[in-house]
Amino acid sequence: MGDCLPQPWGNLGICLMMQERYDEAEEALKRALVVDPKYTIAKNNLSLVAEIQRARPPEIIGMNDPFKNSKNKQSITFLTE
Repeated sequence: MGDCLPQPWGNLGICLMMQERYDEAEEALKRALVVDPKYTIAKNNLSLVAEIQRARPPEIIGMNDPFKNSKNKQSITFLTE
């Protein structure tokens, strides 16, 4: 999706946080906010990076469905070559 949506960057940031790669996580979350400065999830997660770095990754992870009430259709396509 390149830089047209902030969610891939936010998801990458969370994945990096869970791998304890905090500097890279911070950069990914900041990139999400460059794409969409109003992306609240990335703002919240960015504020947690330092706190999680001091402690450790949380045992419970929450999942968000940003398209839950959307009329947009979602799909995943697998390509075989």
